[in-house]
Amino acid sequence: MATTSITWSRELPSFATVLQGGRLSDRTRLALRMLFILALIAFLQCPTFASGGGGHGEAAGGHGAEPAPLPPHDPKLPRAIDLGSFDLRNFRPTHNEIASLKFAVHVVLPPGTTDDTVREFEHWKRRLRDQAITAIRSATTDDLADPKLQRVHRLLYLRLKRVPTPQGISDVYVTDFAMSSG
Repeated sequence: MATTSITWSRELPSFATVLQGGRLSDRTRLALRMLFILALIAFLQCPTFASGGGGHGEAAGGHGAEPAPLPPHDPKLPRAIDLGSFDLRNFRPTHNEIASLKFAVHVVLPPGTTDDTVREFEHWKRRLRDQAITAIRSATTDDLADPKLQRVHRLLYLRLKRVPTPQGISDVYVTDFAMSSG
């Protein structure tokens, strides 16, 4: 069997050499420069890059911006923080069940909770949501079929109370609960 060996007789020129007058015509170099200038203008027109703020979860005003004011609240009343709505498919192969669960969870903070504490809870939402999903998935089918959802409420409350949040959680509300099997 014959083998063919390929060797390069010369090296390829670098891109800078080509742009500085190597092998490109004047017209092509001008077109590349215009393309670069247009890309730079488009980049600078983007408000995220031009202002230096935004992106990666920062406030709209950048690093030193004031947080958005919360609606007025009576300090004698408890405060509820919405963890959002959940849409889970719970598959249990040992029981040959697939359940679709839809619900929303609100965490209740004790009376006297300050606005700063409520803002701090924004950083804990993902962790609290993960714990809520874990609690719901650990519930049995009988627990989920209970009309009062007492055991589900207890599982959620105990699971979320264990998270080391800036302030203790006094209660948990489960709303819009729906389960379908299929």
